[in-house]
Amino acid sequence: MSERIPTTKPSNFIPKSIVHVILTVDRTKLATDPQLAMNLAFTVQAPAPTTPTMGAGDETEVEKYALARAGFQAVDLLTTPAPSPFDIDVREQCWVVVELDSKILGWQFAKHERGATTKGESDRNCYLRHVYAKGVEAPGERIPRDGCRVLYFGVVARDVFDPKKDPNPGSEAFNFHTEFLMEENDPNGVKIKKRLNVIFDPDVKNDGGKFPP
Repeated sequence: MSERIPTTKPSNFIPKSIVHVILTVDRTKLATDPQLAMNLAFTVQAPAPTTPTMGAGDETEVEKYALARAGFQAVDLLTTPAPSPFDIDVREQCWVVVELDSKILGWQFAKHERGATTKGESDRNCYLRHVYAKGVEAPGERIPRDGCRVLYFGVVARDVFDPKKDPNPGSEAFNFHTEFLMEENDPNGVKIKKRLNVIFDPDVKNDGGKFPP
């Protein structure tokens, strides 16, 4: 199940930080046979450099940062394993920037989809935007064309993490809709583009106190 992230920012959303993660796959296991692609080992990585500080509630910094990551001259960041390789950790109201590993050729957020959705209806996140090298798309719109490797959204609220509860009040189950672009020859030797859609589904979870208070 996939639910759209609300397109408006609630009045109590005052983000204090940017959380940047890079989704990657084990390149030693990249499938040469598309039928095997579902066996890819997806993980969450964290950039080694710190992300910029930002004024409370200011979208300017996150937009600037995301555009730089989507740009043609984006610096290849050193990465480290995230605290949980299958989750995105948040501790406060924040922007989450999600980047697909540029070293994985032909990997992008899926055209004509929303790059991120939640598995259940939720008002605890907001304002999904897809980012290209030349600009940022309007909030909540589907991806209009090829080439989107970066998106961001706001995390509005999480309760205290409690693994005994389902759904967990401190966590939100996401779907990231991605695809691999591949080329192959048709019977006449003409190259055709094929798309292999793959969903990566980490949780965006809080290991700290409830927020907002």
